[in-house]
Amino acid sequence: MFEKTIKQKIPSFINGINLSVFAYGQTSTGKTFTMNGSEKNPGIIPLTIEEIFKLLGEDNTISKFILKASYLELYNETVNDLLNPNNKNLEVRESAQKGVFVNNLTETLFTSKEKALQLLKKGDSFKITAETKLNEKSSRSHSIFRISLEVSKNIDGKNKTFFSQINLIDLAGSENVSKAKTEGIRMKEGSNINKSLLALSNVISKLSSNPKSFVNFRDSKLTRLLQNGLSGNSKTTIICTISEIASCNSETLNTLHFGNKAKNIKTDIKINELKEQNKMMIENNELKNKIKLLEELIKEKKTLTEEKDDSKKKQFIKTEKKEKNQNQNQNNDQLNNINGTYEKIFSEEKSEENLEDKNKEMQM
Repeated sequence: MFEKTIKQKIPSFINGINLSVFAYGQTSTGKTFTMNGSEKNPGIIPLTIEEIFKLLGEDNTISKFILKASYLELYNETVNDLLNPNNKNLEVRESAQKGVFVNNLTETLFTSKEKALQLLKKGDSFKITAETKLNEKSSRSHSIFRISLEVSKNIDGKNKTFFSQINLIDLAGSENVSKAKTEGIRMKEGSNINKSLLALSNVISKLSSNPKSFVNFRDSKLTRLLQNGLSGNSKTTIICTISEIASCNSETLNTLHFGNKAKNIKTDIKINELKEQNKMMIENNELKNKIKLLEELIKEKKTLTEEKDDSKKKQFIKTEKKEKNQNQNQNNDQLNNINGTYEKIFSEEKSEENLEDKNKEMQM
């Protein structure tokens, strides 16, 4: 599957064209395995990462490149950061420059296939899964692993910079409550999954039948997150997974209908080249970010120095106080010794006086 579909599109990604790949289907039909695979049988995401580095290494026109990864999940209509599990309930926003994006989502630089796979593994460890009647480890959320690329090339003696993104999406499967035997929190999760997938199906129907009509992407955060890939500037691949079980025929038919409609969608694909003016703005922003980072480091160092100095000062006061107490104790000991000596002398003199008085009495 990878060789015949996604692999052929990755050269476009290296040359500034956005890609989207997502797996769609009923629960327990192998979507997560298709995307992630295993160590012996890698899935779409690991194979895509490997191919990206292969092509970057073979292209002699490339002078430099920057790769970043982000990983999010959509759980019960809440966007969570899988690379920073404390970063939850993030906002989905839109701008003319970025399109639809998730505010404050962690983006991590990586320079090797191994580092990218570590990020994927880290994110997977925080994904919400649970056991249902149909699946021992059912995904309870949709997830999107995004790779962003900025690459500088020397083409016909001119230096050109391209930027692109590839979204690798593992959709949670639609659930039939009576078949999945879910209840409580699992039922609520299944309900939200089905609602978001219904919103996605409605968007697909609109885009395939009448792309010029108004399409409401705001019915679900899922359709908002997939908006760029479905109707914007992206080459999109949809992988439909189905079950071979006879009792799932209706779900299989729905999945095939979904895939058939999706084939008719046309996206507006263009090469994302960084113009000189925008390049200067980005470089300026990068410089500002570096200055800000340096200021934060200086401030942090100053704080640590002040804390260290304060600690030294406290230690000095403590030592000085201790020495003062020791000196005071020594003085007290010396004073006690002197007092003891005086008392002893006084006692001896008193004894001698008493002895003389007794002798006088005896003589009388």
